[in-house]
Formats: sequence, C-alpha cells, structure tokens
Amino acid sequence: LLDLQVWYAAVVQCFFSLGMGFGPIIMNASFNSFRHNVYRDAMIISLMDTFTSLLAGFTIFSILGNLAFQLDVDVSHVAKTGPGLAFISYPMAVSQFTFFPQLFSVL
Repeated sequence: LLDLQVWYAAVVQCFFSLGMGFGPIIMNASFNSFRHNVYRDAMIISLMDTFTSLLAGFTIFSILGNLAFQLDVDVSHVAKTGPGLAFISYPMAVSQFTFFPQLFSVL
C-alpha cells in the first residue's frame, strides 16, 4: 500500500471505468430540462461505477484465491496480467463448477 505506482494504477482504472459513464450523463443532460439537477445524476453514476468496480474486484480476487487454493500454488502463479485476469481466470473457475457450469457461464 505504500507503493505509489499501485495508487496511480487504481486512479487510472477509476477514470477509465468512469469514462463509460460520461455518455449517459451527456445524454441525460440533453434530454432533461434546464433546471434539472445534473450533479445528482453524476453522483448516482459515479456511485454505481464504484459499486460495480468493487463487486468485480471482490469477484475476481475471490476466484483467484480459490483457484490458487485448489491448485495448491501461490496466487502469483494463477493470476495473469491484463485482460487475462478476468477473461481467462473467470472462465477457468466457472468450468470447475460441479453443478451446471454451463448455466453459471451464461449467467
């Protein structure tokens, strides 16, 4: 937590994910009346983005911890950097379900 590069990467990720929310803010602003509270809309979108990012983080890192436990290796050997973190590790974890893995992969 004392490494500034970690905090820099976190801030970059926050701005990257919030960038997707600027489209709905602009669209809502163009269709709303002049006296509409745009600050409330921006706060709602920001809070929803934060909740979604936290939920995704808890999900991915729980899956990585479980895979490391099942394979009896260190987490650094299970985790892939970049897009592989979510798009390789998550399908690998879902494929190991014993009860309808196809259903959970669709969900």
